[in-house]
Amino acid sequence: GTLLPTLLLGGAGLLVRANLRRGRADLRGASRVALFLLAVWTVGWILGARHSFVLTREVDRFFSALAFGLLNIGLTWLFYLALEPYVRRLSPDLLIGWARLLDGQLRDPRVGRDILIGIATGMLFALITTSSSVLVALFRGSVETLYPQVSSLTYFLGLRFPLASMIRVIPNALQTAMAIAFLYVLLLAIVRRPPIAWGIMV
Repeated sequence: GTLLPTLLLGGAGLLVRANLRRGRADLRGASRVALFLLAVWTVGWILGARHSFVLTREVDRFFSALAFGLLNIGLTWLFYLALEPYVRRLSPDLLIGWARLLDGQLRDPRVGRDILIGIATGMLFALITTSSSVLVALFRGSVETLYPQVSSLTYFLGLRFPLASMIRVIPNALQTAMAIAFLYVLLLAIVRRPPIAWGIMV
């Protein structure tokens, strides 16, 4: 179970080393992504953690969560440095909106377009998932599974818990988007034609 992650980490490390030697690694972009994820993680922890008035217990909880957060952020930073140059070389169009967003151009039309496409795609997949669940429940006659269900009772304890859950989605969403982009570029490097690569992705 640890062989594949070890191979991925080793391969990413070798790619980062090669990119740094050739001067192709985007250290500035990777650092901005890491700092953004750290800020998101910090806000999510402040809002969603179960805090204690006992200082030693609170410090222990903070550093335990920080260790997990830094591991997650470090992996994202590593894979960004490893794969970003290949995305830039094989499909630079994917990085236009991303680069402008990192430069703080929040009102750029390309950034707005990419965000709207992302929202529409997310809504489409959510509708597909929900529709399939509804159809399966109706087909099996188990309509009771369609009743509203609460996944966590902590949502009733205050607004900060659902806000923390929403904020914690951001790192996962960012990492998933990066993984999809890198997978597309990998397919593009193999098939050499964007329509075929997108077809395989879909």
